[in-house]
Amino acid sequence: MADIEEQYREQVRLEYEQAKAQLLARLDINGKKLCARGRVYRALSMAGQFTGKQLDAFKTKFNELADQAEALINDYNEKAKAYLAFCTFSDTKPEWGELPDCNCEGCKLYE
Repeated sequence: MADIEEQYREQVRLEYEQAKAQLLARLDINGKKLCARGRVYRALSMAGQFTGKQLDAFKTKFNELADQAEALINDYNEKAKAYLAFCTFSDTKPEWGELPDCNCEGCKLYE
């Protein structure tokens, strides 16, 4: 039983680590490395540049970026809760740390 328990806990830990990596991944957007939240912050900082039809297109893109970031955050939180539950059930300490502060160019705009 303990081997199966450990196997499932390890699987859930790996899923948590993958969700964390996806949340923290920085994509190259026009020469700037931006995480999911950083892309939203960067877009928000550009909002004042658009009017009329450009503004409508901007809003659509902004909402898409915000939805992507929210999905990654929710997935990370869900996987973290599942991992913690498995660890609690098996009376083991989770192997994790705090999410690091992001210093991508988009998140720096938010500081």
